[in-house]
Amino acid sequence: MNLHTTVIQLKKDLDLKWQLHGDTCQSVWATLNKKQREKCMRAGSMEGAVLKSPRDDSLGNVNKFLPEWNLEDVTKPSSNHLIKLIEHRATRPLTQQYAEGVDGGLGDYHFILDMVVSRRLHCADNERMKDCWTLFIEGPEYGTSYRIVDERAKSGFGPAIKASVCIPQEVGDLILYRQMYLLQVMNIIIEDILEINSVDEPIPEAAKAKNKKSGKASGDQSTQSLAIRPAPAVKRTLQDLIPLVQDQADGVQEFLTLLTTSAPLLANEVNHRFFSQPGLIPDEKGRRLCMHTDNYISPIFLETVHQAVQGASLWNYLSQLMQLLEKHSSDKIYKPIILQEISNVCHLEFSRAQDTFKRNFQCHMGAKHFKRVSTSADSLGNHKVNIKGKPSALISSDAQLCYMLRLCQPQTTASSAVQLVSALEVLHRDDQEWERLSETEARSLGDLAAIVGLIQDISPTISMPPLSRKKGQMFVARSKSLDTEINSIKDQIDLSRFVIPIDNISKAEVAEGALQALDEFVNEKAGSNFGFLYQDLIEECLADLQRQYEAVQARVKLASNTASSEWVPLPVPPQDEPAVRFEKRREKQKTRPKHSSIFNTVPSSPPSLSSPTIKRDAKLDACKRISVSREALEVFGNLFRKSNARGSVDWVQFEKAMTAVGFRLCAQRDMQKLSGRLRSSQETVARQARYHVRHPTMSARDGLFAATIKRI
Repeated sequence: MNLHTTVIQLKKDLDLKWQLHGDTCQSVWATLNKKQREKCMRAGSMEGAVLKSPRDDSLGNVNKFLPEWNLEDVTKPSSNHLIKLIEHRATRPLTQQYAEGVDGGLGDYHFILDMVVSRRLHCADNERMKDCWTLFIEGPEYGTSYRIVDERAKSGFGPAIKASVCIPQEVGDLILYRQMYLLQVMNIIIEDILEINSVDEPIPEAAKAKNKKSGKASGDQSTQSLAIRPAPAVKRTLQDLIPLVQDQADGVQEFLTLLTTSAPLLANEVNHRFFSQPGLIPDEKGRRLCMHTDNYISPIFLETVHQAVQGASLWNYLSQLMQLLEKHSSDKIYKPIILQEISNVCHLEFSRAQDTFKRNFQCHMGAKHFKRVSTSADSLGNHKVNIKGKPSALISSDAQLCYMLRLCQPQTTASSAVQLVSALEVLHRDDQEWERLSETEARSLGDLAAIVGLIQDISPTISMPPLSRKKGQMFVARSKSLDTEINSIKDQIDLSRFVIPIDNISKAEVAEGALQALDEFVNEKAGSNFGFLYQDLIEECLADLQRQYEAVQARVKLASNTASSEWVPLPVPPQDEPAVRFEKRREKQKTRPKHSSIFNTVPSSPPSLSSPTIKRDAKLDACKRISVSREALEVFGNLFRKSNARGSVDWVQFEKAMTAVGFRLCAQRDMQKLSGRLRSSQETVARQARYHVRHPTMSARDGLFAATIKRI
């Protein structure tokens, strides 16, 4: 996106924000005092730098581009200066802003012309703009520049040049920069004003900081989440592995449930994904794509939910495969078919987790060590990002950075990642090294370590075959095909009334509306919603496994020598034409009950306890009250608070609180997590709770634990 298209898009963004939230902004702004207004202005500026007055030259050329954006004029409690500025920029066409300013003042053209003449404002690369002219007319051509070297061609622009709507590019670019800067700060300040008015705020930064500081209090449990275990003295059995895979599947499914029911978490996840777009990584010339405008938020919202559904469906399928393997462990025909499918699904998850970690790492700790390839894209059309230099060169100066860069290399496999994750686990015993990780880096690194650890555990136990590009492609082929299909429609979605600005999603009713609109969009474009698309995918894969088994079995029976039972895979059934596939899904959808998919993304309202359909347990009614300390009461208050924005809970304090009400902790380490079961010693409540100690900065998933514990 170049300069003129950025201006056009920012104008659309501001226009929509003002239509949706203009009245709220005006009423909130009127109630703010000088200090609060100043805070809003500084929040949207780099390092809080804002002009003190129109003539303040401490920020270089800023006062030559947008002198009206200053603390003196904007923050006066009685001033309506800001509202006038925003209303003018939001409601007037760009061509009118070019010609006329607020209350009949100078338009952008005359303002910049005055700065060029009186204050020597100029572009640094005027030579590049020789013979170039910029056209300021209504429509998509607004601000477009042309090189005109032929005098006859130039004469055709004579009327436009005379009317001052076709001007030299060296002045035209200055006008576009002024408009872009003003539109940017106004888009941002509207979001900051709305945040002040927000009741349901995203996960507080204070809670993140508190969790980060208290991470080591639980006896280094947090760092153990990334540990790769040495080979156990007693070889693991298949029966040992099945609960581990099921445990991970339950956790990923729980996260999907929480994502679609906790508005603050959903807003947080969308925000993280929005600001980690590969297009925001500088290319080989240091250029970043303008992907921070509001038109990218709706597709990012779809991606966020889609990624969660993908993860839940993959682990669900892997869990079913493990159970199927146990059932047919002695079948010499079926077993190799299942094993190859397990291997390919595990490596697909490794690739998915590796991509997610790289996406988060390249815009945080590793930001200076990646470059976007401007001339290349991946199979889905996403921007390709490569590592700059050799990671091994950093081993002596920054070992953690070196290991994490190597985890991002395409040649890094699940087996080679074991040593890297183990090395990181050792480094992370040092608080300072651990604190360098951002929330998203730590979480995605934990997810990557989980699948690496599983592959390490599972390979010797079941003699898992290596990755195959030909055999066992039931799930991989279908998953990639569905991913491509969803990726092809994401740019068509428009959830502007819900997701602009992103913080608006943190309101429960807005998040629910956005999820409902997303569900309807996917249903309209694909013939079914996310939940059933992936549920059907799993069912088709399981049916295909059975079909492969029966085909091999039939060949063996026909063969004279039954020993020749080598599995020759049947091809994956070809995909139907899009129109046929759509109709099949639509017909199937008609026969299904609403919300019957386990991967449902639209939250359904749970029935209240006062509903006549709910029968309360007489034993629970008869339970006596339990006296607890004030500290324990505070812990449970944070967990069970009815509002969406729950407080943070320290793990050590939680353990003490649960022990105080009759539970005991039985720690175990599985799947690169420290997990535990809290068993009640009270006969009247024979329930269990399981929790996972995650990275200390993972406040976004603190609610996952709270949601699980609420079902006790």
